[in-house]
Amino acid sequence: MEELIELCVNYRKVLEREKIKEDDIRLYAVSTRHPQKLLSITSPIEVMRGVWELRVLSLEIRVIVVPALPLAQRNAILAFFSFDAEKVRFALEHYEWQMEDGSTVVNQLLNKYVEEGIAMPYTIEQFRKDYVKAYLSKMDPEEVLSKFAPEDRLRGLDPEDRLKGLDPDQIEAYLKKLKKKGH
Repeated sequence: MEELIELCVNYRKVLEREKIKEDDIRLYAVSTRHPQKLLSITSPIEVMRGVWELRVLSLEIRVIVVPALPLAQRNAILAFFSFDAEKVRFALEHYEWQMEDGSTVVNQLLNKYVEEGIAMPYTIEQFRKDYVKAYLSKMDPEEVLSKFAPEDRLRGLDPEDRLKGLDPDQIEAYLKKLKKKGH
């Protein structure tokens, strides 16, 4: 809190030239653990579940305690930092990425959880599969197909489906070519 207040004071000094009003700057502290000591030495007011307001000197500071926040769409991004496997799963399922490489950020976070020994029943591999499934339909089919060899694209198709859309003359020409080669 001391660092937050110090940054606020310095920020106000820098902006003093522009005549910023005191109400124009609000202070927020986000905690991934419940700050019992901090909340016990001040007189916090719980504004809503997981959010406390406290006064330090003449400053009003909102403290957001990530593990105490309710599971809701608006809290999904914060749930990634809850250190709770169920909440992280909720975040993975409900957060709508605003950036292209969001999955990279999530993968790094999930790797960190594994390093720290936090049990994550939802694995990175599962996340990658779910991510691809969710966004595959939004991609250009030609671009997706270009990532696979022709034989991989045709695997699993019965002969009739493989030949659909081909000109009968092309099929006959190919068959003649095969016969000449002795197939």
